[in-house]
Amino acid sequence: MSLDRDTILVENFRQSLDLYQRSLVWAMTASAAFFILSLNLGDPQFSTVSVLYGRLSGPAAWFVSLALFFVLGILAGSALHSAKTVRARFAAPSDIVEAVLLYPSLATNAYGVVRVGTVLFSPVVVLIGIVIELRREWPGSNGHDLSWWLTLAAYVILLVAPYGRIAFLLRHPLGSPSSQPARLART
Repeated sequence: MSLDRDTILVENFRQSLDLYQRSLVWAMTASAAFFILSLNLGDPQFSTVSVLYGRLSGPAAWFVSLALFFVLGILAGSALHSAKTVRARFAAPSDIVEAVLLYPSLATNAYGVVRVGTVLFSPVVVLIGIVIELRREWPGSNGHDLSWWLTLAAYVILLVAPYGRIAFLLRHPLGSPSSQPARLART
């Protein structure tokens, strides 16, 4: 059985978009769990969380959801980079390339609110959860303490960086002429 180059590229492109979308949806789930845990973390009656077949303490579950949010953001960015690389390997524009770019995905969606909004949902929800927890930890500062702002800035830089990169890459739909590098636009 012989597979031609374009068939393999199309399948790689589809799989990359599927991995991107799954990673992003799971990241949204992890960020929503993080937010809910942030709301309940200060409650003395909230001590453990049921997770699969066991129980985790509230702070451990909070940290696990934060770690998942971060790792899934890196995975989504990697899958998006792979899809962009595969897209660049397609031969000159053809009917096959146009058909591949019609594949339904959050990365190829024509609406910027959907394409970029789904990326920004997770970091915004996580940042709100972090602010809730920082206000609980430093109740007297009310955001006026320099260490409060430095801690928030460190969290923003560390945790939001993968999602900021994805949002920057997806300001135009994946595969649109405006999202291609200059060397590809000339061909």
